[in-house]
Amino acid sequence: MLGHSYGTTVVGLSAAEGRTLDADTVVMVASPGAGVDSARDLSLTGVPDGQQYQHVFSTRAENDPTPLYENLPGWIPGADRHNEDPTETEFGGQVFTSDPGTSWPVVEYSFPSHSEYWEPGSTSLVNMGHIIAGNPGKVTYE
Repeated sequence: MLGHSYGTTVVGLSAAEGRTLDADTVVMVASPGAGVDSARDLSLTGVPDGQQYQHVFSTRAENDPTPLYENLPGWIPGADRHNEDPTETEFGGQVFTSDPGTSWPVVEYSFPSHSEYWEPGSTSLVNMGHIIAGNPGKVTYE
């Protein structure tokens, strides 16, 4: 199961709180928060408890602003936190590399970088292909 942006929150919540996602691998791209605190909170078909980290992959581009939303305090109007960023060490998944994405002068972050994970030949797309094909040994990791 692959989720991009808020789709990662949907994927995470679909596999949590007593629900099991009918998938044995999860890929989370540019997540504002996975909807859970840890890969251990996810229930995946055929994946024994405690081994979820081997089946959860995530990435974020250096210049993509979306993963920053997870760090916004809850008291900011319009800021909706969605638990942990799955690229954080504490989450417990496997983090694969992506190209940094387009950089804007001064702020560096750019909105176009949020969609550049799908560019033909990009590091993220190649890595996702390896994950989907069941070849995690060919994936480049952070």
